[in-house]
Formats: sequence, C-alpha cells, structure tokens
Amino acid sequence: MKKSIVLALMPLMLIFACEKEEDESGNNQQTQSDNYFPKKTGNYWIYDVESFDGQGNPRPGDTRKDCLVVEKDTFINGNTFKYINHYQYIRDSAGPNEFMPKILRDSADCILGASGKISFAAGSIGDTISIWTETQENTNDTLYTMYYVMQEASPITVPAGTFDVLDRKVFTFSKLFPSSINQPLVHHYYYAKDIGLVSFAYIYIGSGTKFRHQLTDYHLQ
Repeated sequence: MKKSIVLALMPLMLIFACEKEEDESGNNQQTQSDNYFPKKTGNYWIYDVESFDGQGNPRPGDTRKDCLVVEKDTFINGNTFKYINHYQYIRDSAGPNEFMPKILRDSADCILGASGKISFAAGSIGDTISIWTETQENTNDTLYTMYYVMQEASPITVPAGTFDVLDRKVFTFSKLFPSSINQPLVHHYYYAKDIGLVSFAYIYIGSGTKFRHQLTDYHLQ
C-alpha cells in the first residue's frame, strides 16, 4: 500500500516550476519553460477535482476543490527553490489538508525535481525528458517505471477557459496495477503559457481510482 500511495503522488512532485538562475551579469533570465508556471510567491491555482473508479466510471459523490499555492523560497545547497503547497478539500468545514509540498527549481530551460531529474522542458517537444523507476526495498525488484515525454497538444477547455497548451505526458508501467488496467497507463499534464498547470490527473494503483484536476480560478501577481 505504501508503494501504491507513492506512485500516486510521484507525478505531483514533478509538476512545478521553480526559481530562475542568474546569468554571469547577475540578471535573472526568464526561460521558455519558466513561462509555463509563473511562480511568484502568492500565486495560486484552484481546481475542480473529479474521481473515477477502476473501470473509468465517474464517482459523483467524491468531488472536491484543491489548491496550489506558491508559499515561499527555500535554499538547498546554495540554490533557490520554490516551496509550493498542494492543499486538498478546501471546501471541507474542517479546513484544507496539506497534501504534499513541492520543493523544486528550474535550470537551463528545464524544470528540475529535487532529485535532479528533468520534469518539464518546453523546448524538447517529442523527447523523453526523464525516466523514473521505483524499486522494492531489499530486493531491488522494479515496482514501476514512468516515462515523461513532452508533446504539443490541441487547445483544451477547463472551467477557467480555453488554453493553448503543452502536454507533459507520463507513461507508467507497474506490476502493482490491477489486471483490469491496460499498460502503459497514460496521464496528461497540460501547461498553458503565462498561466501554469491547467489540467492533470493521477491514479491510486491498488484500487485503480483516478483523480482529474481542472483549473477553475487562479491568481497571478
């Protein structure tokens, strides 16, 4: 179950842009990839979240709103990262739940994860930009492998509007998938220039439950 949860969360750890590096003159350089996720502290994005069972059927009673918030800078090994929180259930009377903070940065026109792997590259259309493999502790058996591929995509419509987007497509192979799921499982992460992430999805491996996020509102400074 622990690995199932990790696999569901891994894509969310790789979808956020981070701080620009400085050139030799000391000036911040706005990169092509950086344009696809404005990351000034205080920016936020609100999403309608729908869920689907392992057969792809909607689960009408299981809906919510989530929010991404750029909260602060943090510094690791001399580099500036952005700390971005993903809050769940912001309509819940008990208050929002902190799902999983993200601490990432961008470099050389690529958005990097804390592991150093590339997670987004606007200038690498058609390329596999990263491969992520998770292995079983003590046995080194491969539990899942995820391939991240950059692609152009047709405009998509979400509650917040219609946007031209780039698609960071994720292909996942796993022995943890229920037999009812055809492999590879493909998820799409759609980014709009000067707006950010407008639609994305992930799955809980053990149950096959899928969650889809669609942008409803946002605030950019």
